[in-house]
Amino acid sequence: MSTRKRPKPPPYGTRITQALTSRDLRQFGGTSPDGRHPTLWVVIGSKAWEWGRSSWEREHPRLMAVCPPDGDPRDFDWRCLATADPLMLVRAGRVDGDQLHRLVRAIMTDGVDRVIDMATGCRYVARVAKEVDHVAA
Repeated sequence: MSTRKRPKPPPYGTRITQALTSRDLRQFGGTSPDGRHPTLWVVIGSKAWEWGRSSWEREHPRLMAVCPPDGDPRDFDWRCLATADPLMLVRAGRVDGDQLHRLVRAIMTDGVDRVIDMATGCRYVARVAKEVDHVAA
């Protein structure tokens, strides 16, 4: 029996999980008019904390998780975003390319099938084997 603990959710991941248990998600930005289909977001970069915090302080907050600038995305449990189809990725400030690649891989390993990079329009699609396939827009 393994004693290794499952990683903790990313910052704001627990709030996303709690919000998704609601029957009516219209209070969150990017949700469908019927309140059943929310848009989920993840932010990465040197200003990720500021973006994440401000997204939750809006009148209609966004369901946004944060990839800490000094963190390794593989150290988090991203299953809180697994219902996203697609997940919207936001770049805030300077973004380390290696960290971005690790983030996309970690998110897809934890169940997200499609990620759209809002800055570049690039789409990342998980294959059955959970490999990351970069598709230029």
